[in-house]
Amino acid sequence: MKNRRLISLLILIIICLSFLPPAQAGYNPLQVSTYGRGIPVYTGSRKGSQAGLLYNGYHASLSLSPTNGLHSLNLAAGYEVWVDQAAAQSRPQQSCNAFLAEVTRENAPLYTTPDKGRLTAKHAMGTLVTVWGEFGDYYYVQDYSYFIQGFFPKSSLRKIKDLSYDQAHSMNMGVEDVHKAIVYTDGLPLFRSPSATGYADDALQQHQLTALQDGQEISILARLGNWVQLADGGFIEARFLDPSGDHGHRYARVKSDRILDRLNVRSYPSTEAWVEAKLCAGTRVEVISQSDEWACIHVTGEGGGASYSGSVKLEFLALNESESVLDGSIPVRLKRAIYHGNYGDRYSPNWDGTALPAGTKLTIIGVEGNYSSASDDTDCFLALTEAGKLITIYDEGGIFEPLESSGQFAKTNSSLKMRQAPGKDAKVLRTLSKGTKVEVLLRGEGWTMIRCKDQTGYVMSRYLNFP
Repeated sequence: MKNRRLISLLILIIICLSFLPPAQAGYNPLQVSTYGRGIPVYTGSRKGSQAGLLYNGYHASLSLSPTNGLHSLNLAAGYEVWVDQAAAQSRPQQSCNAFLAEVTRENAPLYTTPDKGRLTAKHAMGTLVTVWGEFGDYYYVQDYSYFIQGFFPKSSLRKIKDLSYDQAHSMNMGVEDVHKAIVYTDGLPLFRSPSATGYADDALQQHQLTALQDGQEISILARLGNWVQLADGGFIEARFLDPSGDHGHRYARVKSDRILDRLNVRSYPSTEAWVEAKLCAGTRVEVISQSDEWACIHVTGEGGGASYSGSVKLEFLALNESESVLDGSIPVRLKRAIYHGNYGDRYSPNWDGTALPAGTKLTIIGVEGNYSSASDDTDCFLALTEAGKLITIYDEGGIFEPLESSGQFAKTNSSLKMRQAPGKDAKVLRTLSKGTKVEVLLRGEGWTMIRCKDQTGYVMSRYLNFP
């Protein structure tokens, strides 16, 4: 179990490092400063087809080792180009060629690649961006916080002014008339949208997810109808600047035709992306933005606590909260105390510190992370306390007692051992033959609690066929 905690800590460290700004250890820092306007970048590592030009002043982190003399550089989700670092930095402190631009039409499309890339967002007229390069009929753009990062058709942008190095890399992006305002949220945290149209499918990264608090002062770059663009990244609706306005948030519920299903919350809108959490049917989530196929969501308890964000398939959300959906949450009671140690909203029966005592009632609403049925590890469950706080609990030793029958059954797809607790070292209660029908009490990715012939125990989830 110590190895399990060490792995969890390493994963947390990796996640934190992935959100550090450019030019961190382990990467080669790139600062484009050439004899001309910038540096050509290529579609491959052999200087084959030229993809475009990155302007002087552009900076990023490159792969540590070159291939055929070129380094790889990721400009947007799924879009990689190759650059000659030595040539890019041949004349330090040359004039910056980046410029400030504004979107000139409503619902201007932002793509992950130039020329028929994936449409990732639609932006409102007047949205401000810094242009860092040109790729045929497209400009490569970023804002200070990387909320806007990708390719706009050149026809969608109007140049406002050239930028110096300091302006291009500042929070205000060279905007001189930045306005201050106060946010009013009726006490709730307010998350930013990646666009001022509400149309965007990219998941909000952790360093972008700093919630705005009631009464917080903000800096506004631009007013865009019913929205405002913030200097430190993202957009909020203008109604949150009115102390007497409507401060309600937009919520939805996870929907499924099968009560035992879980909805994958992914780090970005792709079925190949890392899974941040898996949510039970009926779970309430806040909708940050959406596209035709995906939605950016955030989930926490009504009483706060742990939180998760990411992208989910839109088809699995009931956007109208009054819509009737299946409730796949599981009410449980703790069989023994659990402790949060030094991990905030994370609990384990094997830690020390403040305890939730045996007998505490909780509601399981999902499991955490990229746990897989191929793993033998015990699960980390997402649970709501009676006060509405979201916590995560390592089910080490079998600590939950379901409060009611699920009414759901599965069949074993192989002969397997039913154990007293989750884990391959737990005592074997009986051996189940292939095709045995069992009642599902608490479904986990690695282990599932079942009842068979009035006996309760655990089996590996991969050996069950769920309805």
